[in-house]
Amino acid sequence: MTLQRRLLLLLAGVPLLWLAALAYSVTSTRREVDELFDTQLVRLAQQVAALQPAGDRGPTPLVEPALSQLGAAELDDLSVAVWRADGTPLLLDRAGARLPFDAGARGFVVAHLNGAPWRVYYLPSADGTRVIAVGQSAHERDEVLRDALGSQLLPWLLTLPLLLVVIAGAVRHALAPLRAQWEAAQVAAGDAARQRALARVGEGIDRLAHLVAQLLALAGVEGADATARKQPVDWPRVVGDALSDCLLPMEAKGSEVEVHWSPQGVPLPLLGDELLLATLLRNLIDNALRYSPVRTHVHVRFTPQSIVIEDEGPGIAPREMPRLGDRFYRPAGQTEGGSGLGISIVKRIAALHGLRVVFENRVAGDRIAGLRVTVCSADGLAVAPAQVEGDTLGVP
Repeated sequence: MTLQRRLLLLLAGVPLLWLAALAYSVTSTRREVDELFDTQLVRLAQQVAALQPAGDRGPTPLVEPALSQLGAAELDDLSVAVWRADGTPLLLDRAGARLPFDAGARGFVVAHLNGAPWRVYYLPSADGTRVIAVGQSAHERDEVLRDALGSQLLPWLLTLPLLLVVIAGAVRHALAPLRAQWEAAQVAAGDAARQRALARVGEGIDRLAHLVAQLLALAGVEGADATARKQPVDWPRVVGDALSDCLLPMEAKGSEVEVHWSPQGVPLPLLGDELLLATLLRNLIDNALRYSPVRTHVHVRFTPQSIVIEDEGPGIAPREMPRLGDRFYRPAGQTEGGSGLGISIVKRIAALHGLRVVFENRVAGDRIAGLRVTVCSADGLAVAPAQVEGDTLGVP
């Protein structure tokens, strides 16, 4: 099997990755929906129990509001019932009359009313004389789940075929010179020419490996759920993961990455996915290293409002700025290898976390001194880099 076929077979796993992300989204969204509605049922049962009068009264039907008062409510999907301990009904609404009495029931049970599944919460009164039940049709929860997932599923179904075509084209394009370089190495006359050709083959393989890694990262980000795996972000751990993946370009350039932590509070408090945020930082730091001269410094500054990455490279021409983040686009004149996907991945991850990415050239006098990238809240303002002071973590 050729290398191209193996790579295309590997990338054919993108739909499987998407299906796995979809399954996770379904599970996590179902859990959130159940938690929301179960909490409402418990509170409703507690309120009904608290409002029950003392004494032994006969059945009391709940008053049904007029249709003009209902708004968008659907009373048939929610029910309330109260019975004596012996099963005599005390308070019923229209759907509550169909709820089954169960003197021994406690907590949530699944019941079937007219063949349809309902989730019912049973709560005995404190004195043991009554049983309260509130129920909700499972159809209501399924409808909320479908609506929540539909907004994510439809765009993915529309973009997945296009993404696969783009990936296949990118792999073929990247492999075209690598096949030619390999043939040149085979027919080269002399050891020196052969070594030069083999060196170019090695460079091509490195570029291809980087491209495949970025394509897989892009596929993973595109399939990410904006509500999944949100937890308080431990930025020192995220930075450590990002820097560990940047050691090779740091050593190759003889450059250093310095991380500055602000003493003014928690750096950019955020709920998010640490794996995705490490990818965001890694891509920004890797770009800064690639396009800066040898033996320079890259500064990563954390403030309570932002992350700022500064390099000592040539910057970016103003006319190129609007196109940063376009997939497979690379500004003219660049000699460093790249896929043109890194900034696109960065912007997608930032959007998933409610962040925005701002690019601007650093100016010293009348010349460009490097590029500054600011990651901050989409509705907030970044702190100027000159205001950032604090401990520095130097990484050689």
